[in-house]
Amino acid sequence: MIAPMEKLFIVGPKGLASTVLLDLQRAGVVQIDPLRTREIKDFKLNAEQEARLRRWEEVSISADHALRLLGLEA
Repeated sequence: MIAPMEKLFIVGPKGLASTVLLDLQRAGVVQIDPLRTREIKDFKLNAEQEARLRRWEEVSISADHALRLLGLEA
């Protein structure tokens, strides 16, 4: 059975919107059908956002490594 559609409002930084929606879709909470038109440009990170993303990826890798050294799992 398919549940009735509900509107979902998410408040947060605009830069995280695609990540949050993708995670919700992976969890099976929402279904997202991409819409492409000439009016809607593809999402691209600016240089500052890319640098911030790389830094957080480094933090994540370092944290995973520290957990493995302690014999723990993330």
